[in-house]
Amino acid sequence: MTTFSPSDLRTFSSAKDLPSHTEIPIRSTISSSTLGFFIVREDAHVRLTNAQNELVERFTQLAAIAIERRRAEDKARHQALHDPLTGLPNRTLIEDRIQQALSNARRRQAIVALLLMDLDNFKVINDTLGHGVGDQVLRRIALSLSHGLRLTDTVGRLGGDEFAIVLPELTTADDAERVARKVLAELEDPFELAGNIVRPEASVGVALFPLHGNEPTTLLQRADIAMYRAKRRGGGLAVYEARRDEGELTGRELEAELRRGIEEGQLLLHYQPKVSLATGRVVGVEGLARWEHPVRGLMGPDQFIPLAERTGLIKALSLQVLRIAMTESRLWRARGVELSLAINLSAQILHDEGLRANIEATTRSWSTDGEELELEITESAIMADPEGAIKAISRMGAAGIAFAIDDFGTGYSSLAYLKRLPARSIKIDQSFIRDMADDERDASIVRSAIELAHNLHIGVVAEGVESPRVKKLLDELGCDCAQGFLFARPMPAAELVTWLTHNNAPD
Repeated sequence: MTTFSPSDLRTFSSAKDLPSHTEIPIRSTISSSTLGFFIVREDAHVRLTNAQNELVERFTQLAAIAIERRRAEDKARHQALHDPLTGLPNRTLIEDRIQQALSNARRRQAIVALLLMDLDNFKVINDTLGHGVGDQVLRRIALSLSHGLRLTDTVGRLGGDEFAIVLPELTTADDAERVARKVLAELEDPFELAGNIVRPEASVGVALFPLHGNEPTTLLQRADIAMYRAKRRGGGLAVYEARRDEGELTGRELEAELRRGIEEGQLLLHYQPKVSLATGRVVGVEGLARWEHPVRGLMGPDQFIPLAERTGLIKALSLQVLRIAMTESRLWRARGVELSLAINLSAQILHDEGLRANIEATTRSWSTDGEELELEITESAIMADPEGAIKAISRMGAAGIAFAIDDFGTGYSSLAYLKRLPARSIKIDQSFIRDMADDERDASIVRSAIELAHNLHIGVVAEGVESPRVKKLLDELGCDCAQGFLFARPMPAAELVTWLTHNNAPD
Protein backbone atom coordinates (compact mmCIF):
# COMPACT_ATOMS: atom_id res chain seq x y z
CA MET A 1 0.00 0.00 0.00
CA THR A 2 1.38 3.42 -1.05
CA THR A 3 0.24 7.05 -0.66
CA PHE A 4 0.44 9.69 -3.37
CA SER A 5 -0.58 13.31 -3.68
CA PRO A 6 -3.09 14.16 -6.42
CA SER A 7 -0.32 15.49 -8.67
CA ASP A 8 1.79 12.36 -8.11
CA LEU A 9 -1.19 10.21 -9.00
CA ARG A 10 -1.77 12.01 -12.28
CA THR A 11 1.85 11.40 -13.26
CA PHE A 12 1.76 7.80 -12.14
CA SER A 13 -1.52 7.08 -13.91
CA SER A 14 0.00 7.96 -17.25
CA ALA A 15 2.58 5.22 -17.00
CA LYS A 16 2.02 2.18 -19.14
CA ASP A 17 3.16 -0.23 -16.48
CA LEU A 18 0.68 1.00 -13.82
CA PRO A 19 -0.47 -2.09 -11.98
CA SER A 20 -4.12 -2.68 -11.28
CA HIS A 21 -5.02 -0.57 -8.26
CA THR A 22 -7.71 1.12 -6.21
CA GLU A 23 -7.54 4.83 -5.36
CA ILE A 24 -8.73 5.69 -1.86
CA PRO A 25 -8.97 9.47 -1.32
CA ILE A 26 -7.64 11.13 1.81
CA ARG A 27 -10.38 13.60 2.72
CA SER A 28 -9.79 16.77 4.66
CA THR A 29 -11.27 16.76 8.15
CA ILE A 30 -12.15 20.46 7.90
CA SER A 31 -13.35 20.82 4.30
CA SER A 32 -14.47 18.76 1.33
CA SER A 33 -11.10 18.89 -0.40
CA THR A 34 -8.95 15.88 -1.24
CA LEU A 35 -5.50 15.96 0.33
CA GLY A 36 -4.09 12.88 -1.42
CA PHE A 37 -4.74 9.23 -2.14
CA PHE A 38 -3.90 5.79 -0.84
CA ILE A 39 -3.07 3.46 -3.73
CA VAL A 40 -4.03 -0.13 -3.02
CA ARG A 41 -2.68 -2.61 -5.54
CA GLU A 42 -5.26 -5.15 -6.59
CA ASP A 43 -4.75 -8.86 -6.99
CA ALA A 44 -7.36 -10.81 -8.88
CA HIS A 45 -7.05 -13.67 -6.41
CA VAL A 46 -7.03 -11.62 -3.19
CA ARG A 47 -9.75 -9.35 -1.83
CA LEU A 48 -9.46 -7.04 1.16
CA THR A 49 -11.40 -8.21 4.16
CA ASN A 50 -13.78 -5.92 6.02
CA ALA A 51 -11.20 -5.54 8.76
CA GLN A 52 -8.56 -4.53 6.19
CA ASN A 53 -10.97 -2.03 4.58
CA GLU A 54 -11.62 -0.51 8.00
CA LEU A 55 -7.87 -0.35 8.57
CA VAL A 56 -7.38 1.48 5.25
CA GLU A 57 -10.16 3.89 6.19
CA ARG A 58 -8.46 4.51 9.52
CA PHE A 59 -5.16 5.09 7.71
CA THR A 60 -6.78 7.74 5.50
CA GLN A 61 -8.22 9.52 8.54
CA LEU A 62 -4.87 9.55 10.33
CA ALA A 63 -3.11 10.65 7.16
CA ALA A 64 -5.57 13.55 6.80
CA ILE A 65 -4.91 14.64 10.37
CA ALA A 66 -1.13 14.44 9.87
CA ILE A 67 -1.20 16.33 6.54
CA GLU A 68 -3.41 19.11 7.90
CA ARG A 69 -1.33 19.43 11.05
CA ARG A 70 1.82 19.74 8.95
CA ARG A 71 0.19 22.32 6.69
CA ALA A 72 -1.01 24.29 9.72
CA GLU A 73 2.50 24.21 11.19
CA ASP A 74 4.00 25.34 7.88
CA LYS A 75 1.44 28.13 7.63
CA ALA A 76 2.06 29.27 11.19
CA ARG A 77 5.82 29.16 10.61
CA HIS A 78 5.43 31.21 7.42
CA GLN A 79 3.16 33.75 9.11
CA ALA A 80 5.60 34.09 11.99
CA LEU A 81 8.43 34.92 9.60
CA HIS A 82 6.69 36.92 6.86
CA ASP A 83 4.91 40.24 6.57
CA PRO A 84 1.18 39.62 5.94
CA LEU A 85 0.76 42.66 3.67
CA THR A 86 3.63 42.17 1.24
CA GLY A 87 4.57 38.53 1.81
CA LEU A 88 8.20 39.59 2.35
CA PRO A 89 10.37 38.27 5.19
CA ASN A 90 9.74 40.17 8.43
CA ARG A 91 12.25 41.50 10.95
CA THR A 92 12.72 38.10 12.63
CA LEU A 93 13.57 36.35 9.38
CA ILE A 94 15.72 39.26 8.17
CA GLU A 95 17.83 39.07 11.33
CA ASP A 96 18.21 35.32 10.77
CA ARG A 97 19.27 35.88 7.15
CA ILE A 98 21.80 38.49 8.29
CA GLN A 99 23.22 36.00 10.79
CA GLN A 100 23.50 33.31 8.11
CA ALA A 101 25.17 35.75 5.73
CA LEU A 102 27.68 36.79 8.41
CA SER A 103 28.54 33.17 9.22
CA ASN A 104 29.22 32.39 5.56
CA ALA A 105 31.15 35.63 5.07
CA ARG A 106 33.48 34.85 7.99
CA ARG A 107 34.44 31.55 6.38
CA ARG A 108 34.90 33.03 2.93
CA GLN A 109 36.25 36.45 3.94
CA ALA A 110 33.49 38.19 2.02
CA ILE A 111 31.58 41.44 2.54
CA VAL A 112 27.94 41.57 3.62
CA ALA A 113 25.86 44.70 3.10
CA LEU A 114 22.67 45.66 4.89
CA LEU A 115 20.48 48.28 3.23
CA LEU A 116 17.65 49.95 5.16
CA MET A 117 15.14 51.95 3.14
CA ASP A 118 12.40 54.22 4.47
CA LEU A 119 9.80 56.07 2.41
CA ASP A 120 10.08 59.81 3.01
CA ASN A 121 6.56 60.81 2.02
CA PHE A 122 4.53 57.74 2.97
CA LYS A 123 2.55 59.45 5.73
CA VAL A 124 1.45 62.13 3.27
CA ILE A 125 0.32 59.38 0.86
CA ASN A 126 -1.62 57.65 3.64
CA ASP A 127 -3.19 60.88 4.87
CA THR A 128 -4.16 62.26 1.48
CA LEU A 129 -5.03 59.13 -0.52
CA GLY A 130 -6.09 56.77 2.28
CA HIS A 131 -4.62 53.68 3.90
CA GLY A 132 -5.94 51.43 1.14
CA VAL A 133 -3.80 53.21 -1.43
CA GLY A 134 -0.94 53.25 1.08
CA ASP A 135 -1.11 49.46 1.32
CA GLN A 136 -1.05 49.19 -2.47
CA VAL A 137 2.01 51.43 -2.58
CA LEU A 138 3.81 49.16 -0.11
CA ARG A 139 2.94 46.08 -2.18
CA ARG A 140 4.12 47.79 -5.36
CA ILE A 141 7.40 48.80 -3.77
CA ALA A 142 7.90 45.32 -2.33
CA LEU A 143 7.77 43.93 -5.87
CA SER A 144 10.06 46.59 -7.34
CA LEU A 145 12.73 46.07 -4.68
CA SER A 146 13.31 42.52 -5.88
CA HIS A 147 14.04 43.54 -9.47
CA GLY A 148 17.61 42.79 -10.48
CA LEU A 149 18.65 41.22 -7.18
CA ARG A 150 20.42 37.88 -6.94
CA LEU A 151 18.69 34.74 -5.70
CA THR A 152 20.94 34.87 -2.63
CA ASP A 153 19.81 38.39 -1.70
CA THR A 154 16.90 38.91 0.69
CA VAL A 155 14.34 41.72 0.66
CA GLY A 156 12.20 42.18 3.77
CA ARG A 157 9.77 44.60 5.39
CA LEU A 158 10.68 45.58 8.93
CA GLY A 159 7.38 47.35 9.57
CA GLY A 160 5.55 50.49 8.52
CA ASP A 161 7.28 51.93 5.47
CA GLU A 162 10.72 50.51 6.32
CA PHE A 163 12.34 47.82 4.18
CA ALA A 164 15.64 45.92 4.42
CA ILE A 165 17.85 44.25 1.82
CA VAL A 166 20.55 41.75 2.79
CA LEU A 167 23.36 41.41 0.24
CA PRO A 168 25.67 38.47 1.12
CA GLU A 169 29.08 37.64 -0.32
CA LEU A 170 29.94 40.95 -1.97
CA THR A 171 33.42 41.59 -3.33
CA THR A 172 33.67 45.34 -2.68
CA ALA A 173 31.78 48.03 -0.79
CA ASP A 174 31.04 49.70 -4.13
CA ASP A 175 28.78 46.76 -4.97
CA ALA A 176 26.48 47.73 -2.10
CA GLU A 177 26.27 51.37 -3.20
CA ARG A 178 25.54 50.28 -6.77
CA VAL A 179 22.59 48.16 -5.60
CA ALA A 180 21.35 50.97 -3.34
CA ARG A 181 21.38 53.47 -6.21
CA LYS A 182 19.57 50.96 -8.39
CA VAL A 183 16.89 50.56 -5.71
CA LEU A 184 16.39 54.32 -5.55
CA ALA A 185 16.27 54.52 -9.34
CA GLU A 186 13.47 51.93 -9.36
CA LEU A 187 11.36 54.34 -7.31
CA GLU A 188 11.98 57.44 -9.43
CA ASP A 189 9.17 56.88 -11.92
CA PRO A 190 5.70 57.84 -10.66
CA PHE A 191 2.89 55.32 -11.09
CA GLU A 192 -0.88 55.37 -10.95
CA LEU A 193 -2.97 53.74 -8.24
CA ALA A 194 -6.73 54.10 -7.87
CA GLY A 195 -6.71 57.05 -10.25
CA ASN A 196 -3.94 58.88 -8.34
CA ILE A 197 -0.37 59.58 -9.44
CA VAL A 198 2.00 58.37 -6.71
CA ARG A 199 5.61 59.54 -6.47
CA PRO A 200 7.40 57.61 -3.72
CA GLU A 201 10.56 59.13 -2.32
CA ALA A 202 13.00 57.19 -0.18
CA SER A 203 16.13 57.30 1.91
CA VAL A 204 18.59 54.39 2.06
CA GLY A 205 21.21 53.71 4.71
CA VAL A 206 24.02 51.19 4.20
CA ALA A 207 26.11 49.31 6.76
CA LEU A 208 28.82 46.77 5.89
CA PHE A 209 30.29 43.67 7.51
CA PRO A 210 33.01 43.62 8.75
CA LEU A 211 33.72 47.35 8.39
CA HIS A 212 30.78 48.65 10.42
CA GLY A 213 29.83 45.76 12.65
CA ASN A 214 30.02 42.02 13.28
CA GLU A 215 26.50 41.31 14.57
CA PRO A 216 23.02 41.74 13.07
CA THR A 217 21.92 44.17 15.79
CA THR A 218 24.92 46.43 15.25
CA LEU A 219 24.49 46.46 11.48
CA LEU A 220 20.77 47.25 11.81
CA GLN A 221 21.50 50.14 14.16
CA ARG A 222 24.21 51.61 11.96
CA ALA A 223 22.26 51.24 8.74
CA ASP A 224 19.40 53.02 10.53
CA ILE A 225 21.70 55.86 11.58
CA ALA A 226 22.97 56.24 8.01
CA MET A 227 19.41 56.21 6.70
CA TYR A 228 18.38 59.06 9.00
CA ARG A 229 21.41 61.03 7.90
CA ALA A 230 20.17 60.59 4.32
CA LYS A 231 16.73 61.82 5.43
CA ARG A 232 18.20 64.94 7.00
CA ARG A 233 19.83 65.70 3.64
CA GLY A 234 16.48 65.38 1.88
CA GLY A 235 16.61 61.72 0.89
CA GLY A 236 18.89 59.55 -1.21
CA LEU A 237 21.76 57.34 -0.10
CA ALA A 238 24.11 57.45 2.89
CA VAL A 239 26.72 54.90 3.99
CA TYR A 240 27.56 54.65 7.68
CA GLU A 241 30.71 56.57 8.60
CA ALA A 242 32.20 55.87 12.00
CA ARG A 243 33.86 59.25 12.35
CA ARG A 244 30.71 61.16 11.46
CA ASP A 245 28.00 58.89 12.88
CA GLU A 246 29.56 57.58 16.07
CA GLY A 247 27.23 58.43 18.94
CA GLU A 248 24.28 59.25 16.67
CA LEU A 249 20.88 57.91 17.66
CA THR A 250 18.92 55.38 15.65
CA GLY A 251 15.50 56.41 14.42
CA ARG A 252 13.75 54.51 17.21
CA GLU A 253 15.98 56.02 19.88
CA LEU A 254 15.41 59.48 18.48
CA GLU A 255 11.65 58.86 18.43
CA ALA A 256 11.71 57.89 22.11
CA GLU A 257 13.75 60.98 22.98
CA LEU A 258 11.46 63.26 20.96
CA ARG A 259 8.43 61.81 22.72
CA ARG A 260 10.11 62.50 26.05
CA GLY A 261 11.14 65.96 24.85
CA ILE A 262 7.52 66.86 24.03
CA GLU A 263 6.31 65.53 27.38
CA GLU A 264 9.05 67.33 29.35
CA GLY A 265 8.71 70.68 27.59
CA GLN A 266 12.00 70.66 25.67
CA LEU A 267 10.42 72.29 22.63
CA LEU A 268 10.74 76.03 22.18
CA LEU A 269 10.17 78.68 19.53
CA HIS A 270 12.41 81.23 17.89
CA TYR A 271 10.66 84.13 16.17
CA GLN A 272 11.67 85.79 12.91
CA PRO A 273 10.22 89.27 12.21
CA LYS A 274 8.15 89.91 9.09
CA VAL A 275 8.67 93.45 7.78
CA SER A 276 6.36 95.61 5.67
CA LEU A 277 8.37 96.82 2.67
CA ALA A 278 6.11 99.86 2.35
CA THR A 279 6.64 101.16 5.91
CA GLY A 280 9.70 99.31 7.18
CA ARG A 281 7.83 98.31 10.31
CA VAL A 282 7.55 94.83 11.74
CA VAL A 283 4.00 93.67 11.16
CA GLY A 284 4.29 90.06 12.25
CA VAL A 285 6.52 87.22 13.32
CA GLU A 286 6.88 83.58 12.33
CA GLY A 287 7.38 81.06 15.12
CA LEU A 288 9.97 78.43 14.18
CA ALA A 289 10.18 75.25 16.26
CA ARG A 290 13.41 74.22 17.98
CA TRP A 291 14.24 71.25 20.22
CA GLU A 292 16.52 71.94 23.17
CA HIS A 293 17.97 68.44 23.44
CA PRO A 294 19.57 67.85 26.84
CA VAL A 295 22.70 66.32 25.27
CA ARG A 296 22.82 67.44 21.64
CA GLY A 297 21.87 71.03 22.21
CA LEU A 298 19.59 73.12 20.02
CA MET A 299 18.18 71.14 17.09
CA GLY A 300 16.53 72.70 14.04
CA PRO A 301 13.15 71.59 12.67
CA ASP A 302 14.67 69.57 9.81
CA GLN A 303 16.22 67.31 12.45
CA PHE A 304 12.98 66.28 14.15
CA ILE A 305 9.82 67.46 12.32
CA PRO A 306 10.03 64.74 9.60
CA LEU A 307 10.46 62.15 12.35
CA ALA A 308 7.43 63.53 14.22
CA GLU A 309 5.35 63.29 11.04
CA ARG A 310 6.37 59.68 10.38
CA THR A 311 5.77 58.51 13.93
CA GLY A 312 2.51 60.30 14.68
CA LEU A 313 4.12 62.63 17.24
CA ILE A 314 3.33 65.60 15.03
CA LYS A 315 -0.12 66.02 16.60
CA ALA A 316 1.18 66.52 20.14
CA LEU A 317 4.10 68.56 18.82
CA SER A 318 1.84 70.89 16.79
CA LEU A 319 -0.45 71.59 19.72
CA GLN A 320 2.46 72.24 22.04
CA VAL A 321 4.10 74.61 19.55
CA LEU A 322 0.83 76.49 19.18
CA ARG A 323 0.40 76.82 22.94
CA ILE A 324 3.98 78.04 23.36
CA ALA A 325 3.46 80.67 20.66
CA MET A 326 0.25 81.92 22.20
CA THR A 327 1.75 82.07 25.67
CA GLU A 328 4.90 83.89 24.59
CA SER A 329 3.02 86.34 22.36
CA ARG A 330 1.68 87.88 25.56
CA LEU A 331 5.21 89.24 26.17
CA TRP A 332 4.99 91.69 23.28
CA ARG A 333 1.25 92.19 23.51
CA ALA A 334 1.75 93.34 27.12
CA ARG A 335 4.03 96.06 25.71
CA GLY A 336 1.23 97.22 23.40
CA VAL A 337 2.86 95.70 20.31
CA GLU A 338 0.28 94.10 18.04
CA LEU A 339 1.81 91.60 15.63
CA SER A 340 0.36 88.84 13.53
CA LEU A 341 1.66 85.43 14.59
CA ALA A 342 2.44 82.81 11.95
CA ILE A 343 3.05 79.15 12.78
CA ASN A 344 4.16 76.56 10.24
CA LEU A 345 2.10 73.42 10.80
CA SER A 346 2.27 69.94 9.35
CA ALA A 347 0.08 68.87 6.44
CA GLN A 348 -1.64 66.53 8.90
CA ILE A 349 -3.82 69.46 9.94
CA LEU A 350 -5.55 69.09 6.58
CA HIS A 351 -6.53 65.47 7.22
CA ASP A 352 -6.87 65.05 10.98
CA GLU A 353 -10.25 66.34 12.11
CA GLY A 354 -9.34 65.88 15.77
CA LEU A 355 -6.20 67.97 15.38
CA ARG A 356 -8.15 70.73 13.62
CA ALA A 357 -10.73 70.76 16.42
CA ASN A 358 -7.97 71.02 19.06
CA ILE A 359 -6.34 73.90 17.21
CA GLU A 360 -9.65 75.74 16.86
CA ALA A 361 -10.34 75.29 20.59
CA THR A 362 -6.84 76.45 21.50
CA THR A 363 -7.07 79.60 19.39
CA ARG A 364 -10.49 80.51 20.78
CA SER A 365 -9.03 80.60 24.28
CA TRP A 366 -6.17 82.84 23.18
CA SER A 367 -7.52 85.71 21.15
CA THR A 368 -10.74 87.43 20.18
CA ASP A 369 -9.15 88.56 16.93
CA GLY A 370 -8.60 85.59 14.66
CA GLU A 371 -6.66 87.74 12.23
CA GLU A 372 -3.75 87.74 14.67
CA LEU A 373 -3.05 84.06 14.00
CA GLU A 374 -1.89 82.72 10.67
CA LEU A 375 -1.15 79.07 10.00
CA GLU A 376 1.30 78.24 7.23
CA ILE A 377 0.90 75.09 5.10
CA THR A 378 3.34 74.23 2.34
CA GLU A 379 2.16 74.44 -1.23
CA SER A 380 3.24 70.85 -1.93
CA ALA A 381 1.11 69.58 0.99
CA ILE A 382 -1.91 71.47 -0.29
CA MET A 383 -1.51 70.21 -3.85
CA ALA A 384 -1.24 66.59 -2.66
CA ASP A 385 -5.01 66.78 -2.03
CA PRO A 386 -6.28 70.18 -3.17
CA GLU A 387 -9.98 69.47 -2.70
CA GLY A 388 -9.42 68.21 0.85
CA ALA A 389 -7.18 71.20 1.56
CA ILE A 390 -9.80 73.67 0.35
CA LYS A 391 -12.44 72.12 2.60
CA ALA A 392 -10.19 72.01 5.68
CA ILE A 393 -8.82 75.53 5.22
CA SER A 394 -12.31 76.93 4.58
CA ARG A 395 -13.64 75.33 7.74
CA MET A 396 -10.80 76.68 9.88
CA GLY A 397 -11.12 80.06 8.20
CA ALA A 398 -14.73 80.17 9.38
CA ALA A 399 -13.35 79.67 12.90
CA GLY A 400 -11.26 82.83 12.52
CA ILE A 401 -7.92 81.28 11.55
CA ALA A 402 -6.04 82.75 8.60
CA PHE A 403 -3.85 80.67 6.30
CA ALA A 404 -0.72 81.31 4.27
CA ILE A 405 0.66 79.12 1.48
CA ASP A 406 4.29 78.47 2.43
CA ASP A 407 7.18 77.69 0.02
CA PHE A 408 5.11 79.04 -2.87
CA GLY A 409 6.53 78.10 -6.26
CA THR A 410 7.69 74.60 -5.28
CA GLY A 411 4.41 72.69 -5.45
CA TYR A 412 3.05 73.30 -8.97
CA SER A 413 -0.21 74.92 -7.90
CA SER A 414 -3.10 74.80 -10.29
CA LEU A 415 -4.59 78.23 -10.86
CA ALA A 416 -8.05 76.70 -10.64
CA TYR A 417 -7.32 75.54 -7.10
CA LEU A 418 -5.35 78.61 -6.12
CA LYS A 419 -8.26 80.95 -6.76
CA ARG A 420 -10.50 78.78 -4.55
CA LEU A 421 -8.11 78.58 -1.61
CA PRO A 422 -9.09 81.05 1.14
CA ALA A 423 -5.47 82.04 1.76
CA ARG A 424 -4.55 85.40 3.23
CA SER A 425 -1.05 85.37 1.80
CA ILE A 426 1.54 83.39 -0.11
CA LYS A 427 5.17 83.10 0.96
CA ILE A 428 7.47 82.90 -2.06
CA ASP A 429 10.10 80.23 -1.49
CA GLN A 430 13.59 81.51 -0.73
CA SER A 431 15.06 79.47 -3.61
CA PHE A 432 13.57 82.10 -5.96
CA ILE A 433 14.34 85.09 -3.71
CA ARG A 434 17.98 84.54 -2.78
CA ASP A 435 19.55 85.25 -6.19
CA MET A 436 16.78 87.20 -7.93
CA ALA A 437 18.87 90.39 -8.10
CA ASP A 438 21.36 88.55 -10.33
CA ASP A 439 19.15 85.95 -11.99
CA GLU A 440 16.52 87.34 -14.37
CA ARG A 441 14.69 83.99 -14.43
CA ASP A 442 14.18 84.08 -10.67
CA ALA A 443 13.14 87.73 -10.87
CA SER A 444 10.57 86.90 -13.58
CA ILE A 445 9.11 84.10 -11.47
CA VAL A 446 8.85 86.36 -8.42
CA ARG A 447 7.28 89.16 -10.50
CA SER A 448 4.67 86.75 -11.89
CA ALA A 449 3.89 85.33 -8.44
CA ILE A 450 3.37 88.82 -6.98
CA GLU A 451 1.09 89.88 -9.84
CA LEU A 452 -0.89 86.65 -9.65
CA ALA A 453 -1.39 86.91 -5.89
CA HIS A 454 -2.43 90.55 -6.01
CA ASN A 455 -4.90 89.85 -8.80
CA LEU A 456 -6.46 87.27 -6.49
CA HIS A 457 -6.38 89.76 -3.57
CA ILE A 458 -3.77 87.70 -1.72
CA GLY A 459 -0.83 89.23 0.13
CA VAL A 460 2.79 88.33 -0.68
CA VAL A 461 5.69 87.62 1.67
CA ALA A 462 9.21 87.01 0.39
CA GLU A 463 11.27 84.50 2.38
CA GLY A 464 15.05 84.43 2.70
CA VAL A 465 15.84 88.10 1.99
CA GLU A 466 19.54 88.57 2.74
CA SER A 467 20.68 91.60 0.75
CA PRO A 468 19.59 95.22 0.31
CA ARG A 469 19.55 94.72 -3.50
CA VAL A 470 16.97 91.95 -3.21
CA LYS A 471 14.92 94.04 -0.78
CA LYS A 472 14.97 97.02 -3.17
CA LEU A 473 13.90 94.86 -6.14
CA LEU A 474 11.08 93.29 -4.15
CA ASP A 475 9.85 96.74 -3.15
CA GLU A 476 9.91 97.83 -6.80
CA LEU A 477 7.90 94.72 -7.78
CA GLY A 478 5.23 95.56 -5.20
CA CYS A 479 5.93 92.75 -2.72
CA ASP A 480 4.07 93.39 0.54
CA CYS A 481 6.34 91.94 3.21
CA ALA A 482 9.69 90.21 3.60
CA GLN A 483 11.61 88.24 6.17
CA GLY A 484 15.18 87.00 6.25
CA PHE A 485 18.60 87.54 7.76
CA LEU A 486 18.78 91.07 6.30
CA PHE A 487 16.24 92.11 8.92
CA ALA A 488 16.84 89.66 11.76
CA ARG A 489 17.63 86.05 12.50
CA PRO A 490 15.10 83.95 14.43
CA MET A 491 15.35 84.71 18.17
CA PRO A 492 13.73 83.70 21.48
CA ALA A 493 10.61 85.59 22.60
CA ALA A 494 12.34 87.63 25.32
CA GLU A 495 15.07 88.69 22.89
CA LEU A 496 12.41 89.59 20.31
CA VAL A 497 10.76 92.02 22.71
CA THR A 498 14.08 93.81 23.24
CA TRP A 499 14.81 93.78 19.51
CA LEU A 500 11.40 95.30 18.74
CA THR A 501 12.05 98.12 21.19
CA HIS A 502 15.15 99.20 19.27
CA ASN A 503 14.27 98.26 15.70
CA ASN A 504 10.54 98.62 15.06
CA ALA A 505 10.60 102.06 13.55
CA PRO A 506 9.96 103.05 9.93
CA ASP A 507 12.92 103.26 7.58
